[in-house]
Amino acid sequence: MKKLIIFDAYGTLIAAGAGYREAVRRIPELTECGVNPELFCEEWKILHRQHKEEANGNGYLTEAEIFRKDLSVLYSRYGIAGNRNKDADFLQTALGVSKAFEGAADAVNQLKKKYRVIIGADSDTEPLRLNIRRNGMEPDGIYSSEDLKIYKPDRRFYQKMLHSCGGEAENTIYIGNSYHEDVEGPASAGIPSILIDRRRTHTQDGKHTVQPLAVVHSLYNLVQLLEKMQANPR
Repeated sequence: MKKLIIFDAYGTLIAAGAGYREAVRRIPELTECGVNPELFCEEWKILHRQHKEEANGNGYLTEAEIFRKDLSVLYSRYGIAGNRNKDADFLQTALGVSKAFEGAADAVNQLKKKYRVIIGADSDTEPLRLNIRRNGMEPDGIYSSEDLKIYKPDRRFYQKMLHSCGGEAENTIYIGNSYHEDVEGPASAGIPSILIDRRRTHTQDGKHTVQPLAVVHSLYNLVQLLEKMQANPR
């Protein structure tokens, strides 16, 4: 019987993507550098992912430090004379005021009646905890990449979280919206998953060698499924 639910936060419970992207797009406007905001945003996303991967291998950096590193590269690339530290703080602030998806608090708090529920996310600790509190969620535990000193989808992220909370992989379900980070990543640590596919883009084909236990399209569907699983354990 599954006993522990681990939720990803951003993109799963909290709709951070739009706020992040809008904040990044505003930087060319604020610095008056003339760079296309969409191009700037796409290059930032690539750099941010690359810098997190490097931090996993070369020594942990907080996400705030990675924001500064991202902007340092982009500002040098485009000859932007902005204040990189101040603008990185602007990105961090945008994350701290993100809104939850409809039904997120209800899902977390309702599932706590039958499961132990924790939230684990790629984020610095303070903005993650702030967002969870602001949006009315009361999980049994919260783990940030800053707490764990590692980023998804590295296997150690999931292993450290399980070790810290005393969970066992075979009795856990990881829930998230990213196939790479929330299905493949947990699978590398032996944790089965449920994928939340709001855009209905996931396909079961040869490109996806690891399959989740289930694919759902909303938090409401997720709660229905998990309550059914708990009522009919295998």
